[in-house]
Amino acid sequence: MSSFSNEFVTRIGETAVAEAIETHRRMGRPIVVWQDNQVRWIAPEDIEPIELPGDAEVRAVLLRQKERNEAKLETPQLP
Repeated sequence: MSSFSNEFVTRIGETAVAEAIETHRRMGRPIVVWQDNQVRWIAPEDIEPIELPGDAEVRAVLLRQKERNEAKLETPQLP
């Protein structure tokens, strides 16, 4: 008998699917879905962006790097 609840397993599965879809979108690759009894291809530009865990931290690091680079440019250079 598993110690994981059905809700937990469902949530893990949904998270894995969302990460796979977002990875395809970011890499410019289409996804394939089953819809109306047909296989359908969805172009990456038609995929709604999904916020992944860690995205906020990556943005914060990139912003700090950008601010540091801009500060270096503003520092007066001595002759």
